Amino acid sequence: MERLVAEQQRLGRAVHAGGDSNLHGFRLAGLTSAWDGADLQGLGGTLGRRRVDDVHGPGPAREVRLVTTASDHRALVVRRD
Repeated sequence: MERLVAEQQRLGRAVHAGGDSNLHGFRLAGLTSAWDGADLQGLGGTLGRRRVDDVHGPGPAREVRLVTTASDHRALVVRRD
């Protein structure tokens, strides 16, 4: 995944990578986790308190919201500048 991200960045593309890694604290080199830098006071996680779902992208997230769905995971909505 990191090689693919780096390749697309070398081509000058803005890269966003999202999904369920099943790992709390998962990181991708060259991208910023939505969980880094946003105001997350009391937000919790996508699977209980665990933050196993993420949207990595260029720079910090401006806003992160969680949405309850029929899944056992809450969905992650992320805004970046």
